[in-house]
Amino acid sequence: MSIEQSQLAPLLVTTTQAARILGVCTMTLLRDRTRRFPPPVRLSSRCLRWSVRALQEWVDEQVVDAERTQKKTRNPLQARTDRI
Repeated sequence: MSIEQSQLAPLLVTTTQAARILGVCTMTLLRDRTRRFPPPVRLSSRCLRWSVRALQEWVDEQVVDAERTQKKTRNPLQARTDRI
């Protein structure tokens, strides 16, 4: 991404856009009591936005965690067939 494109990209997105980025329903994002998703930025009492950078970092972290978990929980049957 060039500097011009990054300057034009939005820094904050709506609830619908954030949910789409995270791959969840908007209600799941709004009802997140466990704080597993990045917190929203409250612009006013009725206006929530999410930081694109925080969402991207969260997605990247989830990918790394999934890869780490996949390596730890490798299927034992597959490991045996790999040795043959």
